[in-house]
Amino acid sequence: HAVQSKFDVERLNGLKGPCSAYFIVIAESGERKSATDDLYFSAAREFEEIASKENNCIVSTHIGDCSPAGTIAHMDNYSPSVCLCEDEAGRVFDSNLMNDLGLLNKAWGGSRVTVDRKYERIVVLSPRCSLIWMVQPSVFEKFMERRGENARGIGFLARCHVCYPESTQGTRFNKPRPEELIYVNDFKQRCLDLLHEQVERFLPGANQKRFENVTQTFAYPAQIAWAQIYDNIEFACATGGVFAQNRDYASKIAENIARMAGVFHAFEGYEGTEISEETLHRAAQVVLWYAAEFLRLFTPPGPVEILNDHALKLDNWLIQYAF
Repeated sequence: HAVQSKFDVERLNGLKGPCSAYFIVIAESGERKSATDDLYFSAAREFEEIASKENNCIVSTHIGDCSPAGTIAHMDNYSPSVCLCEDEAGRVFDSNLMNDLGLLNKAWGGSRVTVDRKYERIVVLSPRCSLIWMVQPSVFEKFMERRGENARGIGFLARCHVCYPESTQGTRFNKPRPEELIYVNDFKQRCLDLLHEQVERFLPGANQKRFENVTQTFAYPAQIAWAQIYDNIEFACATGGVFAQNRDYASKIAENIARMAGVFHAFEGYEGTEISEETLHRAAQVVLWYAAEFLRLFTPPGPVEILNDHALKLDNWLIQYAF
């Protein structure tokens, strides 16, 4: 979120868009979703606390009104750049916002969003929206049963990085913090620096102003690498390919890699606006990990898997009733 309001990324000539990203993390109760949320979003909340005292500045890490109109009204009144963040997203998946997934698709794409309310029309010309929802498996499964077909058909899930990490319960003993957490303070400070640099973009009425965004482009080697990634994904969509049964999701992978590369380049503070091939490959590693998760979670079972499942059930029945 600290990047999306100011930086865009151009994949190829004429193909430019936001650096926004959508994440859905599926995790059981007790997996410390709230603790993780507190750890990584403390910078946004600290920025709000400081800036709101002087300017009523809101970054909108949590939105109370989960209706489509309420969300867009918030972007109109405060800032067109928001982050929809919930560490217990059950109420969001049951809200009216999920009845208008097209709105979230438009916000992801940075396209003009218009909502008609009873006495007014709300227009957000250049929305920038990130989404991070942590949800329990049972809630997500119910959502997929009720609205999963629509979520796939309209392309919402194709825009999301979805994961269901293996539980760490049973291994979280009382021990010193992992070495990786040493860098959390550096991460927090960089977020604060970026947010304070862009404070005018989060002031009330920012939606009515015009701000010039920084467009990041690929250095020539990165252009060649991104084009190759695009072609490889396209090839994998052919019959028998890895993405043959998930072509909807595959259609957004290359763009999500470009967006992630833009986030990495801007957040790391590299000189200039050209994204290097190294940064692109690092972004690809992250996005393709999520792609593997999506395949694991959503790919329908093949004929062999179905036969194996039936054989196992028959074997269990024979053991139980024939002996």
